[in-house]
Amino acid sequence: LQIVNTPPPAAPALTAPAANATNVALNQSFSWTAIAGASGYRFQLSRDATFSSLIDNQLVTGTTATSVKAMRGNATYFWRVSALNLCGPGTAASNTFQTVVGDVLFSDGFYE
Repeated sequence: LQIVNTPPPAAPALTAPAANATNVALNQSFSWTAIAGASGYRFQLSRDATFSSLIDNQLVTGTTATSVKAMRGNATYFWRVSALNLCGPGTAASNTFQTVVGDVLFSDGFYE
């Protein structure tokens, strides 16, 4: 039996893309500050502010993530990150951004 007396971690500061950024590349990498004592981070990307329909949902050990889904051009996205430790997830930090004008079509013709 292991007793852990550590509070959930604080929210990381989201660094890229910046809050309310415009003309963000469709293959954007996301980054945030490290939180002491965090064992990992949950990265989430959505087209809605409530995150009710996630486009991407990843567990990562570092302070960067790249979405595995293609983003649409001239679209608004919301992203958030929460740090994790043995007590679970901490509070998530979130931002929004606007992608560059234009879309990248794939061979199947689908976007996200």
